[in-house]
Amino acid sequence: MKHMPSLASVMTPFPQAIDYGDDLQAAASMMERKASVQLPVIRKGDLVGIVTARDLEAVRAVVPKSVNSWTVGDVAERDPYVVDIGARLDAVVKTMSTRRATTALVTREGKLVGILTAANACALLARVLVEAFPPPEDDQVA
Repeated sequence: MKHMPSLASVMTPFPQAIDYGDDLQAAASMMERKASVQLPVIRKGDLVGIVTARDLEAVRAVVPKSVNSWTVGDVAERDPYVVDIGARLDAVVKTMSTRRATTALVTREGKLVGILTAANACALLARVLVEAFPPPEDDQVA
């Protein structure tokens, strides 16, 4: 790799978002359909947070009977890591590491355009490592 990959080349583009007022079952169903463990949260078209499968599991564990009356807004993280699509990938990944954030919500002119996950970053790291240190021909990378 001769140059810094762009954030856009590594992120997952056009992530599905969920509305702040939707119930938690809607969030769980959407995560299952999209095979995702996190959803950006929007309110009146504005990005306001993120909700994760862990958030949903935690609520179910603590208040299993009343969880049906909770909304996404009740459990969403309201201070997600948000970056502009023009940000340098190395800076974004470093900040994710420092903040122990598993995601960075990517915006362009304030609108959600992608999501960078720890899995996206690990996939890139694996490619960089294989390129820098090719495995022996008889060794297959899983």
